[in-house]
Amino acid sequence: MKQRDLYYERIPTKLLREDIRLLGTFLGRVIKDQEGKTFYKIVEKLRLLSKNTLLYENKNKVFIKISKEVKKLRPKQTFKITRAFSHILNLMNLAESLDASRKLNEYDNPYFKNKNQNLFIEDIIEGLFKNKKISNNKIYKQATNLNIGIVLTAHPTEVKRRTLIQKYANLIELIEQRHLYKKYSSKIIEIDRKIYTEITVIWKTDELKRSKPSPLDEAKWGLAVIEDSLWDTIPKVYKRLNDIFRKNLGKDLPRGYSPIQFGSWMGGDRDGNPTVTADITKKVILFSRWQAAKLYEKELTKLIQDLSMKECSPKIKKITGNSFEPYRVYLRPIRDKIRLTYQLIEKHLNNNKSLNEIYSVAEFCSDSLQLIQEVHSRNKVPLFVGGSMMYFKSLLRGIDKLPQRDDGFREALMELKASEDSHYLYNLLFLKDQDYARVVKPNDEKRIIRALEVINTTGEKMSEQINSGSNSTLFNKYNIHQIAIYDQDREMLHKRIENRLSIMLNDGLIEEVKGLVNRHTLKEQHPILSAVNYKQTINYLEGLIDREDLFNKALYASRQLAKRQITWIRSWDDLNIFNINSQHEIEKSIRNFI
Repeated sequence: MKQRDLYYERIPTKLLREDIRLLGTFLGRVIKDQEGKTFYKIVEKLRLLSKNTLLYENKNKVFIKISKEVKKLRPKQTFKITRAFSHILNLMNLAESLDASRKLNEYDNPYFKNKNQNLFIEDIIEGLFKNKKISNNKIYKQATNLNIGIVLTAHPTEVKRRTLIQKYANLIELIEQRHLYKKYSSKIIEIDRKIYTEITVIWKTDELKRSKPSPLDEAKWGLAVIEDSLWDTIPKVYKRLNDIFRKNLGKDLPRGYSPIQFGSWMGGDRDGNPTVTADITKKVILFSRWQAAKLYEKELTKLIQDLSMKECSPKIKKITGNSFEPYRVYLRPIRDKIRLTYQLIEKHLNNNKSLNEIYSVAEFCSDSLQLIQEVHSRNKVPLFVGGSMMYFKSLLRGIDKLPQRDDGFREALMELKASEDSHYLYNLLFLKDQDYARVVKPNDEKRIIRALEVINTTGEKMSEQINSGSNSTLFNKYNIHQIAIYDQDREMLHKRIENRLSIMLNDGLIEEVKGLVNRHTLKEQHPILSAVNYKQTINYLEGLIDREDLFNKALYASRQLAKRQITWIRSWDDLNIFNINSQHEIEKSIRNFI
């Protein structure tokens, strides 16, 4: 006689059972692959024992068995076992959320209606129309006078990281796809591979936040709800309402109908929270405006892409004239104004510097000098930690007296490059300044363009100007103590770099870069696009490389960067070099200086 599986019989739907089994199977595979067969067997043994508590009347005996097995484990194993069962429960909750969503989408199924299991907007309002005691006009009037207030608040007690929440959302989408394409084996193989990858990343990701979120972090978390959910959902609700009134009354709801209004506690809850200040409130409000402008800009861009038709209303035609694509002509200036709005907000949020702008060496030196003076005015010693060797060298030794960038000239050069061969710009530089051309690489586009820009602006060669820097250096005004710390064991350094890259990926590098490129219009020559780890992640997001290639290419680029930095360090004047493990010597060196 086969023993009944009471656990699964408690679950009402077949699809839910399938989803739980599927996710459990994948988690088991991941644990076996990542932690080994021995550990996997321990997890399975404890899982089956736990399951038996639902089958046996004498649960105490089962609990005693479980307790004995747990006591055999080492502390590290116990920790991993706890994580394994935590992930099991999280994946079960995931499956249940998907099942609940699935039920909601089945509101028009007669089975559900007959059972009176669901009440939807359509059901409620249709019921009102059937009520002969209430006139249709009264129902319409009440609907137009609706005033629903939704107040958003932040939850600093939320322990789950947004990175993991996003990965759970990805899993839900993959499971939905799997049900949709279950008849196509080739699709299933690809989807299963993605599910396995997502669960592997989840298993290797730290579940808990390691630092206390600031009020601004909390606000960003709360506002993410609007972007991820409400922004698309609320218009759908309005459309459903309008369809009901059009069906029953033959007329639409008023244009601009918006009964749902939003409020927010975020960044303004000063009930004893010392970190919520006037400045924080201002930043949260600015960030809210920035997000609103960004979302509207995104929607307008979609409209511009969609509305390619030539025919238009007389009103639009009066404004745009005989334009080939009148709607696009009409919408582009509006989109550009909104784009300018969020760019100006960015400047305020980033100390008057937009991410779309490039932070030059001259600006870095100017801002740094102001900070140095401000710190000294408080009788403190400023500490600079870096970073870019070129920027620090310029700060210490003075910068070359070169002209400011010329964006118009740069755009013209990029147009020339597009119409000519790949080495056109380098050959052009070689004709104008052979000495400088010999010290730059043919593919170093950034320096080539800068050299041509200098020649165009000043009429002088880059090779003549590059060593004409200011004699006014920090060494003339301050006592400066320079130290460099790195792991001088090359093998250990490479391991540190690899571990750091893994942590960055687990902590949301991909999500960070995705948000950055989606929210900002970055020019082709922007340093962010070629920065180590960012460049590789952008290639991954564009589908040029897979996740494994992302890791390998980013790892190689990071190691090459470390090699170049060490070369800089070894050639640096007046620099005290320490191995990373020389803590006592480092502290002594700093104390002697102070």
